[in-house]
Amino acid sequence: IPQAFAAFTLDNTIAKTKWISDTGASNHMTGTSSMLSNIRQCSSIDSVLIGDGSPLPIHGIGDSVIKQKNITLPLNNVLLVPNLTKNLLSVSQLTKKFLVNWEKMITGRRKGDLYVLSSMPELYFSHRFKSGSTDIWHQRLGHPQTLALQLLKNKGLIDVVGTLRSKHLCDSCQLGKLSKLPFSSSKHSSSVIFEKIHCDLWGPAPVLYISKFKYYACLVDDFSKYT
Repeated sequence: IPQAFAAFTLDNTIAKTKWISDTGASNHMTGTSSMLSNIRQCSSIDSVLIGDGSPLPIHGIGDSVIKQKNITLPLNNVLLVPNLTKNLLSVSQLTKKFLVNWEKMITGRRKGDLYVLSSMPELYFSHRFKSGSTDIWHQRLGHPQTLALQLLKNKGLIDVVGTLRSKHLCDSCQLGKLSKLPFSSSKHSSSVIFEKIHCDLWGPAPVLYISKFKYYACLVDDFSKYT
C-alpha cells in the first residue's frame, strides 16, 4: 500500500500549487485533479496509508509537472487522493527515476520542518468543470465531433453524465453549416420606382419586442434602392 507519512504534518498556509518534498511518501500524490493531466483509473492499488495508519481512497492516477524558470521536472504516475490536502513529492520516486547526475534539478525552501518546492501553475482546466451531459461537453469544448468526446472520456479527462450519445442534434452546428441558395442572374433592370420590390420577411420572433411585433419585413425598391 502506498504511504504518505507527512500528510498530517503539513502547514495550512502552503499554497495548493506547491509541492512538499516527502522522504516518507512512496509515490507522488495530490488531492487536486486540476494539477493532473491524462487522468486514468488506478487498477493495482485503491488506497494510501497515512501517518496515523488510516487509509485514504485513490480516485485515479495521472501526470503533472514542476516548472521553475528554465527547469521542467515531469512527474508521472501521480496518485489522485482527494482527501489529501497538499501535494507530496516522493523523494524515493525521484531517486529511482533520475538516479544521481550531480546536477541541480529543482530548488525549494525550508518552511518549518518541511521543504517546499514552488512551481509555475499549470492547471488543466477541463477538470475544473463539473460533470455534464453529451450536449454540455459538446458546447464547452467548441462543438467537436462525438469521436473527440469519446477519446477524452476514455482518457478520463471529462466526466460525461449518462451514456455518450453517438448521434445528437446541435442547433448551432446545423446553422453553422447552412449555405445560401444561389440567386439566378437577371439582365432586367427596373426603369421606374415600384416596378420591382425585393422583400425579406422574418418571423415569428421567439421573444417579442417591446412593441409586441412578431414579424419583421425588409423592403428594397429595385430602381431607387430605397429601403
